[in-house]
Amino acid sequence: MLPKHDVRFIDKDMPSKLLDRADATDVIVQPPLSQAVGYVVVVVIGLVIAFAMVFITKVLKRTVGEDNKKTEMFMTANRSVSTGLTSSAVVSSWLWSTAMLGSSLVGYNYGVSGPFWFAAGCSPMIVFFAVLGISCKRKIPEAHTLLEIVRIRYGTTAHFVYMFLCLINNLFAVANMLLGASAAISAMTGMHVIAATFLLPVGVALYTFVGGIKATFLTDYVHTFTIVIILCYFSVKAFTVDEVGSLSKLYDLLRAASERHPVSGNEEGSFLTMTSKGGILFGILHIAANFGLVIMDTSFFIKAFSASPEAVVPGYVVGGIAYFAIPWCMGTLASSVVLGLENNPIFPTYPRRMTDAEVSGGLVLPYFAMTIAGEGGAAGILLITFMAVTSTLSAQVIAVSSIISFDMYRTYWKPTASDSDVIRWSHYGVIFFALFASAFSTMLHYVGVDLGWTLYMLGVITCPGIFPTSFTILWRRQSKAAATISPLLGMATGIAVWLGTAYALYGNVSIATTGAIVPCVWGTVASAISPLPYTICITLIKPEDFDWAEFRKERLAFGVMSASGETTVVGRSADAESREDAESAHSQLALKRWGRIAAIWALATFLGHWVLWPLPMYASKYVFGKRFFAAWLVIAIIWLWGTLFVVGLYPMVDGRTQLAEVWRAIRGGGWRKDRDGRISDVSNSEGDGQSTPNVIVPGEKRDAFEVAAGSTPPSLPLCPKPPHWRSPPSFYIPTFCDHTPARHVGFTLPLANMSTTVTVTDQPRITAENVLRLFPEVNTTLIGGEHNSATDDNALEGYDEEQIRLMDEVCIVLDDDDMPIGSASKKVCHLMENIDKGLLHRAFSVFLFDSQNRLLLQQRATEKITFPDMWTNTCCSHPLGIPGETGVGLDASVQGVRRAAQRKLDQELGIKTAQVPIDDFKFLTRIHYKSPSDGKWGEHEIDYILFIKADVDLNVNPNEARDSRYVSQDDLKAMFKDPSLKFTPWFKLICESMLYEWWDHLDSGLEKYMGEKEIRRM
Repeated sequence: MLPKHDVRFIDKDMPSKLLDRADATDVIVQPPLSQAVGYVVVVVIGLVIAFAMVFITKVLKRTVGEDNKKTEMFMTANRSVSTGLTSSAVVSSWLWSTAMLGSSLVGYNYGVSGPFWFAAGCSPMIVFFAVLGISCKRKIPEAHTLLEIVRIRYGTTAHFVYMFLCLINNLFAVANMLLGASAAISAMTGMHVIAATFLLPVGVALYTFVGGIKATFLTDYVHTFTIVIILCYFSVKAFTVDEVGSLSKLYDLLRAASERHPVSGNEEGSFLTMTSKGGILFGILHIAANFGLVIMDTSFFIKAFSASPEAVVPGYVVGGIAYFAIPWCMGTLASSVVLGLENNPIFPTYPRRMTDAEVSGGLVLPYFAMTIAGEGGAAGILLITFMAVTSTLSAQVIAVSSIISFDMYRTYWKPTASDSDVIRWSHYGVIFFALFASAFSTMLHYVGVDLGWTLYMLGVITCPGIFPTSFTILWRRQSKAAATISPLLGMATGIAVWLGTAYALYGNVSIATTGAIVPCVWGTVASAISPLPYTICITLIKPEDFDWAEFRKERLAFGVMSASGETTVVGRSADAESREDAESAHSQLALKRWGRIAAIWALATFLGHWVLWPLPMYASKYVFGKRFFAAWLVIAIIWLWGTLFVVGLYPMVDGRTQLAEVWRAIRGGGWRKDRDGRISDVSNSEGDGQSTPNVIVPGEKRDAFEVAAGSTPPSLPLCPKPPHWRSPPSFYIPTFCDHTPARHVGFTLPLANMSTTVTVTDQPRITAENVLRLFPEVNTTLIGGEHNSATDDNALEGYDEEQIRLMDEVCIVLDDDDMPIGSASKKVCHLMENIDKGLLHRAFSVFLFDSQNRLLLQQRATEKITFPDMWTNTCCSHPLGIPGETGVGLDASVQGVRRAAQRKLDQELGIKTAQVPIDDFKFLTRIHYKSPSDGKWGEHEIDYILFIKADVDLNVNPNEARDSRYVSQDDLKAMFKDPSLKFTPWFKLICESMLYEWWDHLDSGLEKYMGEKEIRRM
């Protein structure tokens, strides 16, 4: 228990009489809810949510291939999380229980300035983190933790130093959460504080153990949405209480409270002013501490690594700005109601004021809820406290488990660790940290530390790494010695100033004096700022010139597990590195652009929230009038409701494609078991020199048979073709069918005017488990793996040199469900000997239309190795195994092929990226086809169909395209009638089945054809 007059909230000379409280024994506040309710929420609901998240992650694995037994999925969600979910997760990362409890606490002590400074101390660094996040995406896209970056650049000693700093940060952050949450839960239910402290992490550990970072993102969403709904309810409910009634009456109550209990250091002693010495001191302390908390919190880096590249900046910017409303609105409203109604019989502590211990314990918000909503309000606070602490705790747990598994186990114990080994140690880390953090928080509780103490002193511990860590990512000149020594010197400086100031002001060093605001401010500032001159001075002695390319040479990302259970990790050769640099130049330019946008937003947010808005108000010495106070609170409430959209609806809108994909898979039963399939070969026997694509069908091995035009083959199950498939007379071979049009999943083969031989063969399905056995040339990594040169044998002898070079490009190897299972050179993927055995890769086909709705065609160059001199759609190529173009799950894969399309349109036709923005590409469907080019080469692809409408400038590369032309529908049909013209098989197939119908709806109604989830097996 802290002393009656808690010095942490007062200046040295503040008369203690201003904070007099009635003796705590005058009125005992009884918990409004029973202990049973507390245990139900903390244990039962925690387990229910945990099992729900476990179920959801299993459904995602079955439906969209998100396998949390793979390290890349467990730790980084395959780096494919969307903007909406990133925004929600960012808000959740700052939505600590202390954000609501603490903002109300400082509002109670400093008036309206306290919650504002609390909010202003959170949003700028969230947005600033987008700068660091996008820099990491650009310089080291395969990282899992901040500490991997430190180790690569500075070596082992610095790695251990930063490991210590990050773990201390995580530990104190969790202790801060648990101390505040357990006190609030105890006050609401009578549940023992220690029981709450140990039981809160149970559910978190369970769903994090199973689901990894994606489970954290999902629970972030569910918890944050629920919390903000309850807060929005409180923002309305407060004004339905007769004792409050309106903004005008609340203003009068707060003004009367200022007269009864004036605040030392505030203009006129009023709660209704931004001119508050205590408030601005807290603002300085809070923003410095929070910069440390964010930058040294590996969970923020993990979420940045998990987001897709284009989601990092908008996700963090939107999340940071949306978050501002939560502490500002609820802190202002809750503290105003509590201050105004403390002398009213409906207040829980009436007739006394809240004690110092109650305020410091974070009970302002719970008492506010009890005042306006009774037991229902208490239940609401219990629920949001539980959800806030479990959601943020999950991020901390996964962060520490990543340090244990990657930075300790994989780095120093077993560098050759398999995927399963790292996952197992991640699980150990989850359990260990949950138990250790609970024990540490218990120790702090019993020595007299509470929420107020940790809230104020946190920055002393968390801030020393701000500048050295930022410079590690942003400044190539910082030396190893500077990065290693400066944070340790900074921490020593901060602790010395903190303890020295407490002793100088109060004559002793104790829990109470070290929790006072003035020592904490000076200690935090010293801890944050002193490493800046330290690192600059040490660097100037012997500066370095670090090559950012060194980051890309490290073995970081895990590949796909082989049948033996071993996992091949990334290792780049110099040739692979140079190829990747050339191929991903467009991605680098895009990331640099995002970096500039992030820097602008970070500066604007800091200036807006911390400088241009509050500082003039502080200098003006203005005491709010009734209208100004009403506007102040109305804006805060509207902003809060806007946050509800960002955290609740935006992720659903942004993730609607994957949600629909999951729903369709569940309805179709696809989540219960894996699908199976077989390969059948179909070749045109007409002898026109062109190949008709092969058909992928299930079934048993059968003999060859002849199919005349318009007839059907024997012994194959046939069903009517789906009505939206436009094609010549054809038959349709279903994978499965209940003879209902809505349930056709199968393949169409055009048969007009030709005789076709169909041979159904029984071949093994290519999977992650057997791909290496069947194709030793495949590497089970998606990005950066070693591959044999295309010139290792004479297979390409006599071909064009540039086209031979391009055969070294790395394609994405797939299973039949479009799941990446490795990578292989373009040469390996296009050899018919491999294609005949089932090797499958990812491709795309772009159809570019001008403003007159004419389609741009190209005639492939004579130099092309496959399908030379044939006419085809605008651009046909492959996404490569490079950052930004790979993808697991449909959304991420579509983004990858869009980036690849931009790259190839420029390389083949000279169409600049600015003329074909990535968001203008419309994804329609995927087709799975196989077709030989000649006896040696062919195609076996899952081809993503992209439409885009744009007027572009052409600068055709003659080594890629022999000719190009714009055509109308009639022009194209006339070309097909010209026997002298040849067409690529995929283009002919698309034209005969789907193109014209899509083309008819180019300007209106194309949406109904977009985003198709099922793969069309052609």
